[in-house]
This record gives sequence, structure tokens and C-alpha cells, in this order.
Amino acid sequence: MNPLLIQCAHPLSDEKRGQVIAQSAGHFQEWTKLLNESEAQGLSPLLYHQLHRYALDTLPTTINRTLKLQYLRHRYRNQIQIAALYDILQLYQKVGIDVLVLKGAALCHLLYSDPALRPMSDIDLLVKPQEAIRAHQLLKQLGFTVPNIKDKWMQHHHLPEAQKQQDGIMVIVEIHHNVFHRALPVSMRWADTHRPFMPFSLGDMTAFTLSYEDMLWHLCHHAVILGEPFKLIYVADIVGFAEKFIDKIDWNVMHQHHDFIINTLALLGELTVLKPALIQRLELQEHRSTSQGIGIMYTGWPLIKISSKPKHLRTLIFDSFSVSDWWLRLHYGRKAHQSMWFCRYITHPIYLVKRALKRLLFQI
Repeated sequence: MNPLLIQCAHPLSDEKRGQVIAQSAGHFQEWTKLLNESEAQGLSPLLYHQLHRYALDTLPTTINRTLKLQYLRHRYRNQIQIAALYDILQLYQKVGIDVLVLKGAALCHLLYSDPALRPMSDIDLLVKPQEAIRAHQLLKQLGFTVPNIKDKWMQHHHLPEAQKQQDGIMVIVEIHHNVFHRALPVSMRWADTHRPFMPFSLGDMTAFTLSYEDMLWHLCHHAVILGEPFKLIYVADIVGFAEKFIDKIDWNVMHQHHDFIINTLALLGELTVLKPALIQRLELQEHRSTSQGIGIMYTGWPLIKISSKPKHLRTLIFDSFSVSDWWLRLHYGRKAHQSMWFCRYITHPIYLVKRALKRLLFQI
């Protein structure tokens, strides 16, 4: 991964980080490649913000113009989606449906100084299972195209996407009755959430999302789903959230019941720089890189589809099993002192087999 992009993958202002960004940008050359990578990593608006704040003088004119256009495009898209979210929550409030806003639609208000800095691909909402179908059907009143629901859809974690074309933007809404698909080893339904929920302002309305601890749990597990690309925007979300709300998060609960979160933050600290206060809360004795292949992500199945071509199949098999220690630790929650032999040659292959069987069973 590009070091400059990693340095910019943080939502909070930090003069020390800004000095590092300015120094790196001053010697940087591969700007066109950076633009493409930043868009793929969900970081274009944040990259624009950070470079404008700390390294504007070093930006080539054409790169600055392109970054600004990308920022404006994401800002416009988010404005349309946030307006749609407001209408949805207002409708649900009127009819008495409890709802939590998930992921980017909540984080862009809670964590980022400008909602445009956190791209949103869709709007994810969590409701009680018994209210999912009703919440889904009510979207018709707001002009959404809502597919018919078949029995099998309740086996999934969300109902079929509801869509609406609004001012040139396709607004997509997913009504979740579970945060994760049942084929995955983690689950969070409404009954599993903890109070109090986090409030945030949405115009003249107060919306709600997961509690501090549940949000961090969700972000960490969502970032390492096998079959979904790991993006640097997830690093910005997780590290930024932990640092901004460091005094709100119950770290005793984290250490006692959520060791996976502690381990995830520690491993992300090998990729980016954690603040000393967070390192202290994580109880890391030494903040240094201990894993091999830091930042090298998984590129095997099911992220890449199986092909019948022998050459492609051999490459896919190799990529599925020859993965970096850092990624294995991140995905399976292994600490630095734990041996990777068993994880690499036993745990990971068994997981792939189980995932393949569940994929067949649930048709995902």
C-alpha cells in the first residue's frame, strides 16, 4: 500500500501527522497511481482534505483539480443519500419503527469533520426482525423500487436492496435484521445490541447508531470479512473512532470480552500510527511491527471467483493459501506471540472449506 495514502487515512486533525504528510508529499512522484488507488480504497475525499490542509503547495495542478472533482462528486452523492436517510428516519419515527443507522451513514456524521469525507455506497439500517418486512415495504411511500420478498430472503442478513434514482444518483437502501450474513461466524441482531445507543444529529432530527463498544466491534469484524476487499477507509474508521471516543469506550469491557478488537487495533497500529493514549488503553507494551507482510491483503477465494482455466485456478489456489502472517493475524484474531503454523495450515484451510459449504447451503 502507498505510504502517503496510509498517512492520509485518518479523519482527525493532527499537526504531527500533518508534518509527516507534508514531508512525504514533498518527495512524492506517482500522483496518477495515487489517484486511482485512493478511489479504490474509498479515500479520495479524505486524501483531498489532508493534502489541502498540509501539503497544498506540493500538489501538481492537474492532480489537485482531479482530487477536487472527486471530492465534489462524493459530496454531492452523500448529500443526496443523507437527504434520503432523513426522509426514511422521519417516516419510521412517524409509524413507530425503531431503527439504527449503520456504518458510513452514521460515521460520516459522528467521526468526520465533513460528511463528504466518508464515501457512502449505500444506506444500511438495522431494525428488529419482526419489523424488517414492514420497514422494507414502507420505502415505497418514498418512491423507492422495492423488490418482492421471498421466503429465502429472511435467511439473509438484509432484505433485497430498495433503490431510487434521485437527481442523477442511485440511492440504495438495505434493511438489515442482522448486521452479518448467517454464513459468517459472527452475528448481531437487534436483541444483541447494547444500550445506550449513540445519538447523532441529522438536520433537526436525532438519529441513533450502535453503542460505542458495539460500533467498534462491528467495524473490526466487518473490515476482515473473507470475500470482501479490505480498504484503507476501514482503517480510518476504526482507528479514528477508537481515538476520538477513547474516553467514551469501556476499555475494561473490550479487554474482558472483545479481545478480537484489541488485537485488530494492535495490528492496524503496525500499518498506521496510533496515538500514545490509545496504545496505553490497548495495553501494548511495545508499539512496533512484529508481523511479516504488513498491509499485504488477501487476494484468494471467495474474493476472486473460481475460473475453469487451469492457469487461473492454480493462481487462485496459491493466493488462497499463501497469505501474509499479518492478514492471518488480522482475520483470525491471532496475537503476535501466537504461533502461525496451526493457523496457516489447519485453521485457514478448514475455514475455507466451511465457507464453501455454507456458500452452497445459503446460495451466497
